[in-house]
Amino acid sequence: MRSTWRRGHRRTLKTKELTQSKIEEVSLEILLRHAVKAKHGLEKKV
Repeated sequence: MRSTWRRGHRRTLKTKELTQSKIEEVSLEILLRHAVKAKHGLEKKV
Protein backbone atom coordinates (compact mmCIF):
# COMPACT_ATOMS: atom_id res chain seq x y z
CA MET A 1 0.00 0.00 0.00
CA ARG A 2 2.79 2.38 0.90
CA SER A 3 4.69 1.76 -2.35
CA THR A 4 1.55 2.49 -4.38
CA TRP A 5 1.08 5.80 -2.58
CA ARG A 6 4.71 6.70 -3.17
CA ARG A 7 4.43 5.81 -6.85
CA GLY A 8 1.30 7.94 -7.20
CA HIS A 9 2.99 10.78 -5.32
CA ARG A 10 5.97 10.62 -7.64
CA ARG A 11 3.64 10.78 -10.63
CA THR A 12 1.95 13.92 -9.30
CA LEU A 13 5.36 15.51 -8.79
CA LYS A 14 6.26 14.67 -12.40
CA THR A 15 3.10 16.30 -13.73
CA LYS A 16 3.71 19.33 -11.49
CA GLU A 17 7.18 19.73 -12.96
CA LEU A 18 5.80 19.33 -16.49
CA THR A 19 3.10 21.96 -15.96
CA GLN A 20 5.68 24.30 -14.41
CA SER A 21 7.99 23.99 -17.43
CA LYS A 22 5.00 24.45 -19.76
CA ILE A 23 4.00 27.63 -17.91
CA GLU A 24 7.58 28.89 -18.17
CA GLU A 25 7.65 28.14 -21.91
CA VAL A 26 4.37 29.97 -22.49
CA SER A 27 5.45 33.00 -20.44
CA LEU A 28 8.74 33.11 -22.37
CA GLU A 29 6.81 33.07 -25.66
CA ILE A 30 4.59 35.91 -24.43
CA LEU A 31 7.64 37.91 -23.34
CA LEU A 32 9.29 37.37 -26.72
CA ARG A 33 6.12 38.50 -28.53
CA HIS A 34 5.91 41.63 -26.36
CA ALA A 35 9.58 42.37 -27.04
CA VAL A 36 9.05 42.00 -30.80
CA LYS A 37 5.98 44.25 -30.68
CA ALA A 38 7.89 46.87 -28.67
CA LYS A 39 10.78 46.67 -31.14
CA HIS A 40 8.45 47.19 -34.11
CA GLY A 41 6.76 50.08 -32.28
CA LEU A 42 10.13 51.76 -31.69
CA GLU A 43 11.11 51.28 -35.32
CA LYS A 44 7.82 52.86 -36.45
CA LYS A 45 8.33 55.84 -34.12
CA VAL A 46 11.86 56.40 -35.47
